[in-house]
Amino acid sequence: MHRRRIWIATFNGAECRIFGYDGSPRSLTVLDDGAFSGPRKPEFSDRQTRVYAAASDHRSNAEPPTDPERAMEAAFIADIVTHLADAAHADRFDDLIVAASPRSLGAFRKLAPPELVRRVVREIDGDHVKSDAATLLAALKPD
Repeated sequence: MHRRRIWIATFNGAECRIFGYDGSPRSLTVLDDGAFSGPRKPEFSDRQTRVYAAASDHRSNAEPPTDPERAMEAAFIADIVTHLADAAHADRFDDLIVAASPRSLGAFRKLAPPELVRRVVREIDGDHVKSDAATLLAALKPD
């Protein structure tokens, strides 16, 4: 019988780090392909678009039909899900712990295929992408 291979994926809308986790002794190992980043938040104009009313000469503000920042984050998290699903399909890990910001965690839940969801053993509500190993290990302690 082999030891359970546990991965920890911590991410936000623009960065991701994936670690191998050994519970005895408690240690993290950065995986070779476990660090990547997505596009950064672009600079958008703060001025709202103005449009003319169809029946008069009056103008009013128009809201953009989509939120470009959320679209970028969703695309990046979809890439993370694809990477993790491919690794799960290749049996590179047995269990997965996910640590992400609330918005990123929600996007992950929505996009993750059933095969990947079955391997998630714990979700940690918190962005630990820039945290050191000790902080991430402290977040893994049982409540």
